[in-house]
Amino acid sequence: AQIVQEEQASVQHNDIATTGESDLPAFRLQNLTSLAFTGNTCRGETRTSPLGEIQMIARGLVANNQLQTQAPAAISIKKMTQGVILGNVGTRPIQVQNPSGGIQHAHNIPPVVT
Repeated sequence: AQIVQEEQASVQHNDIATTGESDLPAFRLQNLTSLAFTGNTCRGETRTSPLGEIQMIARGLVANNQLQTQAPAAISIKKMTQGVILGNVGTRPIQVQNPSGGIQHAHNIPPVVT
């Protein structure tokens, strides 16, 4: 029998930063079965694109991150099937584009934008 390997990532307690203005995100996490993105400090000079992009995730947790940017959104989350966005603090909101509606969010400053 074959064992199916799930694609998962745990990104925790990192300092993620960009130097100078850039139109590119500092990170992109995509096509994962499971994601934990917690306790990170993210900052950048970008003014047009978000600090990070999270896309096509089956189950995700985005919690307790510090997010500093002047872009319209701190993190852009697209097509996360199920997830929790909790307790993030920053200068710009996390933006969620999720047609399935399976994401819960609370206690984020500023609040999540859907």
